[in-house]
Amino acid sequence: MTDGNNRTTRTFRYKVRAHEADSTGAARPDVLCDYLQDAAANHADHLELGATQLVGEGLAWVLARLVLEVQEMPRWQDEVAVTTWPSGRQGIFATRDFEVSVNDRITARATTAWFLIDISRRRPARLPEVVTSLPLPERPRSLVDDFGRIPRIGNATETAGTRRAAYTDIDMNRHVNHVRYLAWAMDAMESDWLAQHQVRRLEMQFKNEAVMGQHLRTMRAPLPDSESTWIYEVQGEDGGLVSQTRIDWRPR
Repeated sequence: MTDGNNRTTRTFRYKVRAHEADSTGAARPDVLCDYLQDAAANHADHLELGATQLVGEGLAWVLARLVLEVQEMPRWQDEVAVTTWPSGRQGIFATRDFEVSVNDRITARATTAWFLIDISRRRPARLPEVVTSLPLPERPRSLVDDFGRIPRIGNATETAGTRRAAYTDIDMNRHVNHVRYLAWAMDAMESDWLAQHQVRRLEMQFKNEAVMGQHLRTMRAPLPDSESTWIYEVQGEDGGLVSQTRIDWRPR
């Protein structure tokens, strides 16, 4: 569901369904990121810069970076408003920001960086003029972040899970969808931890594609000298880095 507003800023509405809530009744972080992904895709289509328009040119949008700060997670049956807008361009990257509201109160903010790939070559492509010439809305950034590097987790690591990328992991770009990596990071934590903690801030960076049938492992480790910040990596069988996630947790 969408609200009609100016062309470069748009609000989409979602209702938290029962299967999207965790055992405490709060929406899961991967569900919130699903809402962001859906709002971004639909707004890009509205701007005639989305998958519907670009597939004919052999191009597709791919998420490279995501930063999300959460004041409070929506809960079961809440109506969630996701406002999104293109916020800038940095080289081959186009940035997009988000504000998440419940009952007209902002409960989360996010910023993302996207790039285009040549679908046939699976290589980054330059942003076309139709993207670089798009006027940006006159509004402040939701979050200002330089998308700094997430540290590698080093030797003090623990294999939290192994899996084979399956049908339900793959999106229209024919690779594992970025939200799945967040779900796997959440699954890497014990149930008692998840019942007592919630996400305060998360950062995600995507390094390489994973495709259907590929064997993957999720690694985890706390940040040195921290009990509340954890780093998660998804690696291929050869140890090659696929994605990194950093989550700052806080007590519920």
